[in-house]
Amino acid sequence: MDVVACPKGSKLLAPCRKQSNEVGQPHTFTVHVTKSVAGTQSPVVGVKPTVTLTAANGAVVANKVDNCASTGTNASGDCTVTFTSNSTGTVTGHATATVTIGSDDFTVSTDGTAPNSGDAVKTFVDARISIAPDATNEVGASHTFTVTIKQDIGDGNGLVNVPDGTKPTVTLTDANGATHTGPTGTCGGAGTTSGQCTFRVSLCLNNEDSRLPCSPGEATSLTLKGKLARSTGGLAIVNAVQALATGTSTHRGRGLSFSSAFAERNRCTPFSELVVSRGSKKKGKGKLGAVIVTYAAGTDKDKLKLICQRP
Repeated sequence: MDVVACPKGSKLLAPCRKQSNEVGQPHTFTVHVTKSVAGTQSPVVGVKPTVTLTAANGAVVANKVDNCASTGTNASGDCTVTFTSNSTGTVTGHATATVTIGSDDFTVSTDGTAPNSGDAVKTFVDARISIAPDATNEVGASHTFTVTIKQDIGDGNGLVNVPDGTKPTVTLTDANGATHTGPTGTCGGAGTTSGQCTFRVSLCLNNEDSRLPCSPGEATSLTLKGKLARSTGGLAIVNAVQALATGTSTHRGRGLSFSSAFAERNRCTPFSELVVSRGSKKKGKGKLGAVIVTYAAGTDKDKLKLICQRP
């Protein structure tokens, strides 16, 4: 005789393969019990196999309906156990049945010893997607949405990056008179890549530094330079500087001009995030420059080089 525990719809009397379900979706294990008498194989009817469900890697068995324990096997020798898990991980089904042939009882289980199958394994998986950031831009200024996709394949490692090359569909919907033009990006091209670094940057105005033989001048304008100046993080820095001087500055491209000289000392913006991608390369570079014109001390130019490389 043999007992086989397989996902419903699988070929019976064969070892079961691992399959995956989205968390919260029901799954059914089918137990098939047969006996062989004098070389003739037939289904065992009315036996009630014991089916044990063992959760691992974070899964929790829920909504279990065990027809094997209640009604037992049908005319085909089959009974079912349905369940789910609302968290990722694996659920292993092990079946044991006691079959009476004549006056003898035989106990069989899904131990993988022929002709019995091995246990059945169901993997519950999940995924997450997000798009950010929200922002307010001057008309004509570019904005970048970053789509982040994570997956949890039920192996106990939690949410991790999806494979490089995953291509999400991004839909831009205009409203209130806005009309987007010429969207570019990698979502529909190369797809996702984990090859990027995020740097947290703060810009300070009129910093006093004892190591320098001069005093800060009163700033009359600020302009950011370089590729990163056109990024979402660059715009965030400009907005943060404007917040330091509310009511005294106006946007001018990638910078600000102050209606009255900015004289406050040691003022720094909150940190903004600048993203540097390396793609499939070993190293990626990003540059950000700041040009500050002062009332009496001339022009101050600063450059920041950010390097993203493989660990």
